[in-house]
Order: sequence, then structure tokens, then C-alpha cells
Amino acid sequence: MITDVLAFLFIGFFLLSGWHKGLTKTIIGPLSTIICTMATFTYINQLGPWKSLALLVFGPLVLSMTVSILLKIWNKLFDNNQSPLWFSRVLGGVISLLWGGAMVGLALILFGLLPPKIFGQAAWREDIISSYSYRLVYNSVFHRIQLFNSLETLSATYDDFEKSAALQDTKEFAEIYHHPKIQKILADEKTVALIKQRDIVGLLTNQEVMAVWQDKELMEKFFKLGAGDGTAAK
Repeated sequence: MITDVLAFLFIGFFLLSGWHKGLTKTIIGPLSTIICTMATFTYINQLGPWKSLALLVFGPLVLSMTVSILLKIWNKLFDNNQSPLWFSRVLGGVISLLWGGAMVGLALILFGLLPPKIFGQAAWREDIISSYSYRLVYNSVFHRIQLFNSLETLSATYDDFEKSAALQDTKEFAEIYHHPKIQKILADEKTVALIKQRDIVGLLTNQEVMAVWQDKELMEKFFKLGAGDGTAAK
């Protein structure tokens, strides 16, 4: 998968970059992003939308560049441009690896949220969706969204009589499966396609899915259905 290769290369780049820079230089970027993000949400009412957006987007870049220049001057004047020690390289590599992994995961999430038509060619999105990297992120993030998880299970069993009959042995599954709102979703080919494609944006803008989301009683049944395998405990 091209997506997995690119994800591996990006993460490898972050790891090597952290090893080369050491702890102090590596941590500047993440800290700058965290500080500017916290400042944005703290003063968003005073700054307004455009200034807040500018602070969120350009703030980390300006702050990290400023600190990096000051650190370079300090290192040249007082530390004689000494290379980072081995433990500093290890910590820098670990932090950069975690930070880079988070950035790659965030990018995959954003690509997963985009509608299929935005890619122009279905093959690009299919490569992303079917990649190991995306599945790892999906199982860690999207799969924990109980509504989408359970809808996917219901969709998978809709045309599978034997599997459907076995799952309907559970009271919670039967109650959800035969609910009029769920039957309406499963009978709509477009909605079922959105579920199978894991098109989160499409599902969030789908009226039938939103009707389920806003039904407190039905959502409680979804939570009782089970968190991981789509079946409830008997």
C-alpha cells in the first residue's frame, strides 16, 4: 500500500530528525504548538476568529523559529556548538517519533473524514482506507464511536441471515435491529454505502443517522450493545 509506505517514511523521518536534533531542539516544535493552541482557545473571545486562526496556524511556526534562533546563538556562544549527548538523542528520537506518529494519524483521520468525491479518483481513497495505517487509526479512534461501530455491524449482518439470526439472540441487538429508524437506514443503499466506506462526514450529514444520534433512548441501547464486537453480553 502506498499509504503505508508514505506513513512509514514520514515516521522514520521524524525519528531520525529527533535523533539528530536531540531533546532540546526536538521539543521546541511540540511545545510551541501546545502553547499556541492553549493560548488560542483561552483568548479566542478577545482575539476574534481571524486572529485566533492566525495564532493557531502561524503562532507555532514563529515561536519555534524564535526559540530555535535564540538556542542556536546560546549554543554557539556558551556550548561551542557541542553535539547532543546520546541520551538526549534517544529522548529526542522518542518524542519526535510520538509527535510524528500523532501528526500522521491526524492526517489519516482527516483523509478518512473527507468525502470520497473530493479525491477525484476512488483508487486514492481506497488505498488510504484499506491501508494498515488507516485501520490502526480507525480501530483506535473511529471504532470507539459506538454509533458508527454498531451501524457497521448491523449493515454487515443485514444480508447475512445466519449471522443476523445468531446476533438477534441478544435482546439489545434485536431491539436495535428491528427499530424503525434502523430499518430505514439499512434499507437505504446510499446510507449503507456510507457506513461501509466509513465516510464519517457523509454519515454526520445524513438525516437518518442524525435522527438516530438524537434519539436518547436508542443511543442508550447502542451503548448497551457492546463496545468492540457489536454484540451484547447475554
